[in-house]
Amino acid sequence: MNKVFGRLHLPARPALNLQAKLTLFAAVLLLSALGATSLVASYLLDELAESAARARLDHAAEVVTAEYEALLGNARITAEAIAAWPLQERPGTLDTLTALTAVLRRSPFVRTVLRTGAADLIALVGSDGVPLVALDRGQVATTNVTVSDATVASALAGSGVEGLELADGALRAVVTRPLQTGDDVAAIVLVASLLDDSLADRLKAATEFDITYYAEGRPIATSARRPDGTRPVDGPADADVVSAVVGQAQVVEQVQRGVGGHRVIVRYYPLYGVSDTPVGMFGISAPVALLYEARTRMLLLFTLVVAGVLVVALVAAAYVARALLRPLRALVQAVQRIGEGDLVTPIDCESTEEVGSLSRAAEDMRLRLLRHADEEAELDRLKDQYLFNVAHELKTPLTSLTATVQVLAEAGETLPAAERAHLVGVLRRSTARLQALVDNILDLGSVRAGRFSVSPHPIALDAVAADAIASIQPLLDARQQRVECRFGPSPPVVQADARRLLQVLVNLLSNATKFGADRDVIHLEAVRQDSQVRVSVTDHGPGIPAAEQAHLFEAYFRSAMARELTPGVGLGLAVVKAIVEAHGGQVGIDSVPGRGTTTWFTLPVAAAEPAGGGPTATPPAVALSSASGGGGAE
Repeated sequence: MNKVFGRLHLPARPALNLQAKLTLFAAVLLLSALGATSLVASYLLDELAESAARARLDHAAEVVTAEYEALLGNARITAEAIAAWPLQERPGTLDTLTALTAVLRRSPFVRTVLRTGAADLIALVGSDGVPLVALDRGQVATTNVTVSDATVASALAGSGVEGLELADGALRAVVTRPLQTGDDVAAIVLVASLLDDSLADRLKAATEFDITYYAEGRPIATSARRPDGTRPVDGPADADVVSAVVGQAQVVEQVQRGVGGHRVIVRYYPLYGVSDTPVGMFGISAPVALLYEARTRMLLLFTLVVAGVLVVALVAAAYVARALLRPLRALVQAVQRIGEGDLVTPIDCESTEEVGSLSRAAEDMRLRLLRHADEEAELDRLKDQYLFNVAHELKTPLTSLTATVQVLAEAGETLPAAERAHLVGVLRRSTARLQALVDNILDLGSVRAGRFSVSPHPIALDAVAADAIASIQPLLDARQQRVECRFGPSPPVVQADARRLLQVLVNLLSNATKFGADRDVIHLEAVRQDSQVRVSVTDHGPGIPAAEQAHLFEAYFRSAMARELTPGVGLGLAVVKAIVEAHGGQVGIDSVPGRGTTTWFTLPVAAAEPAGGGPTATPPAVALSSASGGGGAE
């Protein structure tokens, strides 16, 4: 038997594939999340429902109070309208009950007020407090009206009464006004609105809650109904509630059993009389089921939404599990695109952890290749732009040289001396510009290659400045400009390389010449500051915008104004900065658009006087190379 079983190979239980595992995991996770969300939502909905219930009760109390204020407002308007009747023009109208009744019943205004229910009672009371005539809502004349002595006294004093009073076991909103004949008070106008069942019914229609008015501890009006249709106004209110609400002016809330045994929340509010003391109270009865019906609707809606979400999520989980297999194919396709040269299309890295790591690594590779390609494209663009700028910069002086040489070759011997001198000046300027461009390119290349160096020694600044001015004199003459030096009585001695310092001054002066105005006076100033000498070159040209000043010492940068006015490559100030910083100094620009530009640099003060009084001559090549240099705004 064992041998037989030993030969049997029972099939292994098939393991769940990745798609099935992910689907089950998503279902369990979703059910857990929905369960936790349901518990939290149920708690929050209970809190929200309770808050909403309290808010509805507060709103109902505001509606009751507003209706009471409206009753007083209507009574006030009616009393003031009747009190304004010109009875002094009708002698004898206050003598008999018949005459007064005729006055009231004949008035369309009084009939309209009583018919529309704006007031329940309109009465005329004599100055002795005895009612003369009264009309109720049915417009029935009577004198059976109760009026308190305090009400009569206040009306006779001219102030009148407005408020709630208890009369004959009923609550009414009363307004009184004196009715005068001449300067005497002939009678008192009393307008009242009862707090009765009809008012309670109107308030229930507005609030959906039953309203009950209480006077002397007993209900006098209510909107509630028993199953047989009668109103439950036969039992006294709870003595403790009456004591707290009417006696202590408190708001009391109770949970009671209403008609049919349903739970009802009842909130009692005090009713204040004309003396601002409670004379009664009103209760708002809100069935718990009505207050919490919003919660029931929200829970039902939430249950339906949860069920729908669960079904949709389970279906979506199955498709998502299948979709998780797609990133591998997408990654293979992306690598193939990169191999074919497509470096722009990004690789989707939103995938599973393993595939996502591979995707991110491939994306990093693509980005590095793309940056390398962009850098190469940018270098190619800069190279083309640089070659274009250099060619453009060379074209102008070469054209001038070619034309000048041709004129000299063809008619040099016949030209007047002044014309030949002018042509030679053109040759000098053009040659200086070409030489300066070549020198600046070579110097900037030396700086970037790390081969740039200086050999400083004590140099008289005024001697180097004189050589620089002489080098750019043709440029100055061409625009009728001059340079004014301000070195003080004792020209400073700096520790610098004479040839490099000459190159700095020539570049700055040529920039000032180029961008200064015609007939401008360029100031070259040197001021000692402790162990440094600050040298500045100031022109009175158009100036440079503040946004461009921070880039002026960058290689190949040229301001918008420089590009419009003069050709150039933008190397002069970059070379100036390299030379000054190699001496341990600083360089900067102060410019105000429309007022000119000051370019300054600092050099260390020499510890000893220059040997032989400084440089006495400058090689022609150096002088020419410094004559233009594309500095300044370039």
